[in-house]
Amino acid sequence: MLTYTRKQGINNKLGRTPAPVWLIFMADGGQLSQFLTANENHSELPSERTEAHRFFDLRRSDALATLRERLVVEWSKDTVDWAKTRAIGSRLPVVEIADPARVDSPATTTSSSLMPICRL
Repeated sequence: MLTYTRKQGINNKLGRTPAPVWLIFMADGGQLSQFLTANENHSELPSERTEAHRFFDLRRSDALATLRERLVVEWSKDTVDWAKTRAIGSRLPVVEIADPARVDSPATTTSSSLMPICRL
């Protein structure tokens, strides 16, 4: 996931100064999304930049660690719009904070259709 996330298109929604912490969610195929992990953005790596992509020095963060694979939010209706700013992401309704011992939360029951969708 980190390898996928650190590579971003030149003209994507991250802007010139991406957020210091990126929250990674996975879609369930509908509008529910499960929080997987957080990454700290330590900066762009200019030496790796190409004409099409920027690469970032991302490191796993302990931010929201107790909610990993437990927090489920309702994504906005524009599900193809995967990048959300902090302001928009903070308004996504919380659907569930699953019991850590439970394996059948709404976002995990359809894990075969999961795909990365968010960087905050």
